[in-house]
Amino acid sequence: MIASHIMNCLLAQKMIVWSWGFNSPIYLRDGLQFNVQGFIFQGVVQIKYNEGTDLFYINFIKNKKILDVFLNVSIDMLIDTLDCYIEKVEDYGKRVRDEYSLL
Repeated sequence: MIASHIMNCLLAQKMIVWSWGFNSPIYLRDGLQFNVQGFIFQGVVQIKYNEGTDLFYINFIKNKKILDVFLNVSIDMLIDTLDCYIEKVEDYGKRVRDEYSLL
């Protein structure tokens, strides 16, 4: 099942995925949907598989409206693509320290 494959890919990089506030995964017939609360994006992420191209497309949804779509994402670029859209701000280290009052 493709949803399990996507979930395994995400769980291979747990620290990054948990930093997004990943929660409430839903297995879809052709992919996976989950909620995030990142520094940049808070909302729903849908990852869907296109069998014809053997690539994924990603929908970023907020208030039931698709805000952005990334097409033709390979499995090896999935985490980086998601992280850049959801969490990875330019001053990430400082932002994390400030958010969690770390020295």
